[in-house]
Amino acid sequence: MIDWNIRFGDILVVASLIGTVLVFAFKTGAFTESVNARKKEIEGLRTIAESISEVLGIISVQKKEIEFLWKTIDELKRGRGWIQGDRGVNGEYPK
Repeated sequence: MIDWNIRFGDILVVASLIGTVLVFAFKTGAFTESVNARKKEIEGLRTIAESISEVLGIISVQKKEIEFLWKTIDELKRGRGWIQGDRGVNGEYPK
């Protein structure tokens, strides 16, 4: 028959096996290499995020400039923005 009882000695054997595996992994550097690799990946992602934020700032400035240009063009279509003199358009601003 199979003895399904768990004894204190069995728990100690399993704990010592787990401890041995962890010590071996730390001594060989398996965990430290993994952590260092993740640090490098995170640093790469950080530089990518910084470049994306710079690009977004440039895009927002360009958007405002384009909106200003469209507003100016719209005003010129309606005849505003140029001085109408005796002989026609001769300046930039209305009287």
